[in-house]
Amino acid sequence: MAHIQEKQIVYRGENIKLVRRPHMKNIRVRISRPEGEIVVSCPYGVPNSQWQWALEGVWPKMLQARQQYLAGQQKQPKYNLDLVAEVQKILPRCQEITGVQASSIHFRRMYSRWGSCNTRTGRINLSLNLAHKHPMCLEYVLIHELVHLLERNHTPRFHGLVAKFCPFAQEAERHLRE
Repeated sequence: MAHIQEKQIVYRGENIKLVRRPHMKNIRVRISRPEGEIVVSCPYGVPNSQWQWALEGVWPKMLQARQQYLAGQQKQPKYNLDLVAEVQKILPRCQEITGVQASSIHFRRMYSRWGSCNTRTGRINLSLNLAHKHPMCLEYVLIHELVHLLERNHTPRFHGLVAKFCPFAQEAERHLRE
């Protein structure tokens, strides 16, 4: 069974991460979050010349995108919440407000979401990136996910319940978009 291989390399004087994956079909170049590192992912067996050729085609865009991303990160206020401690502190209040209990809370590295909820099991997943957001955002995301245990989809009823249980929801959403 093949495993993912990761290697730090220097390309044109910049440190990048090369990731070789067993079941991948295409070469992919991206900026990782929250580190802002350039990552090249490719299938096993792709010669170095091929991923270098793909990277060369997007290199100026990648450098610019990384610079913009890192500049944006520096403008944001830095929070370093201890997520486990914060959740233990505010979860009982959130559960009391919503009237529902999560079966478990898990922390994951998420790239496009702040949280997710399995409505069948009651499990809530929270993004580790919440540690770097305003503390009100964690409470909002917890309430949002708990409301999914009452209303599965983002219906008008769902949004009404979130607004009822979390009066600062719009402000928290604004902080999450920053």
